[in-house]
Amino acid sequence: MDSNDRQIAKEMMESLLIQACKQRASDLLLTVGAEPTFRIDGKIARLQHDKLRPEDTKRIFEYYVGLSDELSQRFKERGDVDFNIPITNVGRFRVNAYKQRGSYAFAARVIHPRPLTLQELGMPDIFTSFANRPNGLLIITGPTGCGKSTTLASIVDYINETRDGHIITLEDPVEY
Repeated sequence: MDSNDRQIAKEMMESLLIQACKQRASDLLLTVGAEPTFRIDGKIARLQHDKLRPEDTKRIFEYYVGLSDELSQRFKERGDVDFNIPITNVGRFRVNAYKQRGSYAFAARVIHPRPLTLQELGMPDIFTSFANRPNGLLIITGPTGCGKSTTLASIVDYINETRDGHIITLEDPVEY
């Protein structure tokens, strides 16, 4: 991969990730044969963009995965690989790269620079009352992309801001 291809891959991916943040998307999905897609409020929104070609996703894969021996090895062993893309003054993105129908595909999750507050999330007062309890167990479940990690981060941040205490979370992956 020459330096021009590396620059094209980096610019394409970063441009799409920045656009995802501006659109308040939770995810960016890249699949050959389709336009880049955002998940916004749980709904799929296709971008006004050319459909991705195999060489587009291959270039991105080679830039982010192929240049790292560790990531390349993990991909060979498992068939997919997770990595992060940080963009200064924008945020961090958790990316899963995998093979789909013989081409590379990506699912990128937007990780906000700070947890949103319960108020910013529009959560009802019951969430604050849970966070104000001195002890107990709170289980947050749901399908991919529904806001489990965001909700948990907001509750933990609220507790940290309002009192001293010991908090244990079980998360995979840890987002904040």
